[in-house]
Amino acid sequence: MLLLAAWLRLAELRHFPPALHYDEAADMLLGRDIAFYGYQPFPVVEAYSGREALFYYLSVPLLRIFGTDIFATRLTSALLGILTVAVTLALGRAMFAEHRRGAWIALCAGGWLAVNGAQVWLTRQGFRTSPQPLLEALALWCLFIALRRHKHWQLSAALGGFFGGAALYTYMAARIFPLWLSVPLLGLILIDSRRALRLRQSALFLATLMSTALPLIAFYLSKPDVFLDRLTQVAAADSKAPTLIESVWLHAEMFFLRGDPLLRYNLYPGRPWFDPISGALMLIGFGAALAIFSQRRNAPLTRFAALCVLLSPLLIAPSVVAVSGLPPSHMRSVAMVPLIFFAPALGVSALSDRLPLARYATVALVPMLALHTWHDYRAWATRADLFYEAHGDMQLIGTWLEAHLQPDQTAYIASAFYNHATVLAHKLDHSRVRWLMAEHLILAPPGERAIYIFPRTLHSPFSAFLAADSAFEPLDTPHGPDGAPAFSAYRYRASERPAPRPSTAFGGLLGGASALEPYHGRGGERVQAFLAWDVLSAPVPPNWTPVIVLHDPFGEEVARFHPYLEQSDRLRAGERLIIALDVPLPLGAPLGEYTLRTIWIDRSSGAPLPLLDAAKRFSGLSALAERIEVQPSAPREAPPQGVAVLPMLYAALSAPPQPTEQGDWLRFTVTWQATEAPSAQPDLILSAQPADGAPIHLWQGQPVRGRYPFAQWRAAEYLVERYAVRLPADLPAGDYTLRLSLAEQMVFEVPWRVIGVERRYTAPDLPPCDFRFGAQIALIGCEIVQEGAQVRLRLAWRALSAPEADFTVTVQALNADGTLFSQHDAPPAARPTTRWLPDEVFESQFALQIPPDGTSRLIVALYTPSDGRRLPVTDAQGVPLGDAAPLTGE
Repeated sequence: MLLLAAWLRLAELRHFPPALHYDEAADMLLGRDIAFYGYQPFPVVEAYSGREALFYYLSVPLLRIFGTDIFATRLTSALLGILTVAVTLALGRAMFAEHRRGAWIALCAGGWLAVNGAQVWLTRQGFRTSPQPLLEALALWCLFIALRRHKHWQLSAALGGFFGGAALYTYMAARIFPLWLSVPLLGLILIDSRRALRLRQSALFLATLMSTALPLIAFYLSKPDVFLDRLTQVAAADSKAPTLIESVWLHAEMFFLRGDPLLRYNLYPGRPWFDPISGALMLIGFGAALAIFSQRRNAPLTRFAALCVLLSPLLIAPSVVAVSGLPPSHMRSVAMVPLIFFAPALGVSALSDRLPLARYATVALVPMLALHTWHDYRAWATRADLFYEAHGDMQLIGTWLEAHLQPDQTAYIASAFYNHATVLAHKLDHSRVRWLMAEHLILAPPGERAIYIFPRTLHSPFSAFLAADSAFEPLDTPHGPDGAPAFSAYRYRASERPAPRPSTAFGGLLGGASALEPYHGRGGERVQAFLAWDVLSAPVPPNWTPVIVLHDPFGEEVARFHPYLEQSDRLRAGERLIIALDVPLPLGAPLGEYTLRTIWIDRSSGAPLPLLDAAKRFSGLSALAERIEVQPSAPREAPPQGVAVLPMLYAALSAPPQPTEQGDWLRFTVTWQATEAPSAQPDLILSAQPADGAPIHLWQGQPVRGRYPFAQWRAAEYLVERYAVRLPADLPAGDYTLRLSLAEQMVFEVPWRVIGVERRYTAPDLPPCDFRFGAQIALIGCEIVQEGAQVRLRLAWRALSAPEADFTVTVQALNADGTLFSQHDAPPAARPTTRWLPDEVFESQFALQIPPDGTSRLIVALYTPSDGRRLPVTDAQGVPLGDAAPLTGE
């Protein structure tokens, strides 16, 4: 059996499995760092969503022999797999020592493990999972040895607990093992008359296991985010994931009907864990195990062993709950190894009682299964699609760069991951390797030489861009097993670009480089826009990332996009960052010029980064990136929805109005459909009908604020219009019936409430002052209280007229030389300034740090956050003071 196991795990290991998958490469690199660079992670490597560290230490000896070579970690895994078969043979003898066919059961279980396709696949991969079955087998073997002794059992029990605890340092699926094992141990205590001895033996085993696991438990308690990271990724249900009940059924099928669906993790998609014959023997074996456990005449330890086999399918619980991990998963079910292989072994033993030839048939079956497994493995390993799923193109990229990347060149590699481990496993100067996501392109600074690489498995939206630019020279690249190039490569020599002179830049570092001509599209279509920024200076902070906001022609936000960007700190002065953004235009979107505006934020805090002008003055938080001219959606033949306003015109209130405060915006959405082209129609009229009295006129006009009147509509017109109507500030609070009508026909009629606003017209008791901000708002009171290195301010404001925009206050502490020491920005009140009435009074509070020597000067200003433009300030006599009011000093 060991020779059979060794052949299936070692044959052609240098060639198969093909390629070098990201996960394998990452595990090899972690072992390499331990072997050669003094890296000592324990108990978990926090990178890569958290990886238990034991396998990396086990791979060190062979890495020192073979160097940074995936063969070293694969050979480590294969040897661990062979050892698992050996321990399983010993475990079977210990489990069924009293059984008259105990040796035969052990031999059959080891044989099925040796030739099992799922285990052969796993133990030929350099994954950290491979020690788990061995450690669980060692734990159970030592436990059974201890249980069979009346004296001197302590060392065996402690060793078993140590191996059981060590299994937790391999893979997340091992977390189920200690919890599961407590169940059959409890069963043993209940069925064995020597309960006191069994309690002591179980207690020592479990105590040693927990002691061994304490560093891991302490780590996860201190860093629960690492513990939960991968678990939440695979256990969080989504709309496409099966339910938990469906997952249970899929895993039941996994045993001998339909297994792991992923080619990357199975010898072919759906190949079950057992073949049909072995699966039938497994079912018989479960019946035999139940019979052994139920018969009291059997020795307690034999009954305990049967209970372990009977309960072994429960060890796949980590895979069952991982409903978002494309269940069933053979790898996440690995905790049931080796116990599950005793089920068909017990099945053969039970059949032998009635069919003596069953033993001889098994002798022939196991070698046949070995040949079947090797046939399937070779067929799997030579598939072209597997080569690409296993990141073979990235492996060829790394090998090609080792030979072709010149010392004065930078390699820009498009990848699904930053720092792709498959490429990093090669002998490259990583400082000259830059990473691009599929939707990113970074143009090298003018005058520099670079190579751009695009793997075949990653679709790039920049193909046409590269083909049209003469600066990109295509290069010959190696072919994959299907005979086609595995990746595209271009030699690039950046021509001199005009020096960027943007009027504003984010943080003074990134300036927009938008196109001159707008993009064009229709509602319901997708527009691919290319947004560009020039790196004006470096370094850029490491956590900067863009947020792109789509606005309709009236400034309303339609959608928000978060392109994935990391390593902003590696951007260099002179580079140009281009992001291809796929913009879905909503079906029924009104016509007009839509805009894409950029906000750059700090990913760690979410704080927006300031837009600065050439003088480093604040100029807002967002910048225009691109424009999209949107035409009406294509005619849409669909059953009309809503009410028939006219014979050919239907309307549905798709987003009803919510209770609205006085002076605020009343918002609602109406979906229009025209079965025929309507003729010219009168204006739509929006009114509010109070319980008593005449209706109040709120708005009147044609669709899309008059830009797309009914007379221009076509047959099968489809329009989704979002209405925004400013309510009068003096509109009485109370309950209304809101009506939208067309030519005396009702579009909708719904109940609606206006919420009253409490208004204040008396100034608070603060030291008086008088500063006028653009003849719109006055600062009429100011109290400053110093508390050590901090000052607290109370400011009182009065509206001189209805403010034209929603302003923000900035209170700043300046050094003696006029430079900024600290600032606090916030709206002057909870209610936006556009909803203030003349003579209304508001109060706000601020806190600021001041220099330790107290030589600061305090100023206050009002600005519009969209562009940073400040209101001009005058004193009570009308003398101009610039764009800020001094609160202290001259």
